[in-house]
Amino acid sequence: MKKILLSLFMLAGLNVAQAQLPDGVIAPDFTLTDINNVTHNLYNYINQGKRVYIDVSATWCGPCWSFHNTHALDDLWAQHGPAGAPGVNANTTDDCIVLFIEGDVSTTNDELHGIGANTQGDWVTGVSHPIIDLQQGSTFNSDYNIGYFPTIYMICQDKIIREVGQMSAAQLYAAGSVCPAALPNASVDVIASNTFPNTIMCGNMLAPTLKFINYSTTSLTSATVNIKYNGTTIHTYLGQGMLPEME
Repeated sequence: MKKILLSLFMLAGLNVAQAQLPDGVIAPDFTLTDINNVTHNLYNYINQGKRVYIDVSATWCGPCWSFHNTHALDDLWAQHGPAGAPGVNANTTDDCIVLFIEGDVSTTNDELHGIGANTQGDWVTGVSHPIIDLQQGSTFNSDYNIGYFPTIYMICQDKIIREVGQMSAAQLYAAGSVCPAALPNASVDVIASNTFPNTIMCGNMLAPTLKFINYSTTSLTSATVNIKYNGTTIHTYLGQGMLPEME
């Protein structure tokens, strides 16, 4: 069995905000159906090697409407979306998915089309990338800790999420430079991802939950995790179990 040595540096007194998902955690999977009755599954796109951008907005939200009218997401879709999809250029890089998610479950289809008092305008006409209208009972907002509109996330090919905010299409695409290659390319290549939403704080004590991602070409069967404080190892954890390579 191979053993991977990983070091986790702890800082006492770390404050964790319980708002949007923090950068660096694994994005929860979702399956959502758009207004054209097409189903979208996050991990299916990830497994295809796509980087996924999601804009969570509301029809009544002024800043959302302003960003919508920059056409940044539709431009990103046109230049980098899946080959052959509506509105995607023939010379696309074919490595991104863009999803607009209307996050207010009380919003109606009419309001998406600019009809009624609870909307800034027509969000549908002239838009090529998929539009999803969340319905009552959806757990998406709670799964993604949506606390304000718009929330714009980028999810890398390794399922790691980052909040990118309101940028131009070029800036959004350039933000993907932080994304590592998703395919295994080494016999030993493992990272640990902190999931701070599950962190327990008690005085100066920190108890994070860790998730591991295996980028290597073989399965991980054991791991040694050294927990350090100010450079000194204060605890060593020996983990056992099977973590398959990323496919």
